Amino acid sequence: MRKIALDFDLTVLLPLALFALIALWNSIRAYREFPPHRKEKWNAQRLVWLSSGVMVAICVLLFAPDDWKSVVAYLTWDALWFSSGVLFLISVAAAWHYAKRFEWFKLGICVLVGLIIMAGAEHFFHQKINANRINCPHCSDDDESGNN
Repeated sequence: MRKIALDFDLTVLLPLALFALIALWNSIRAYREFPPHRKEKWNAQRLVWLSSGVMVAICVLLFAPDDWKSVVAYLTWDALWFSSGVLFLISVAAAWHYAKRFEWFKLGICVLVGLIIMAGAEHFFHQKINANRINCPHCSDDDESGNN
């Protein structure tokens, strides 16, 4: 279970924490730049509170027990797997668009992006299966077994 939790920490939580930290830093800078009694200052203050709350939630999850992390990891990797499939379909549509216009460089970029997305989707799918085996050890990965 520790390997799943560590992988979840490194591939999901730490990048999210870095993103939330950057958002917090930028919102604090924006809050300081605006003069009082402006709507932008109020929006920046809301963004400070929102990004602070996200940082707290990520830190709580970072130090949560591995049992909780495995459940959250399963749900997160399931969502990331689904969104990777949607993004792959978008990259295929973009590649088709550029292939019809004979724009080979943009077509090549779309194909490379599609390959990277599918590599991520494959990783998320296998991590989802691994997390499911930890969360439900008596369940089978076979859809026809009826134990899911």
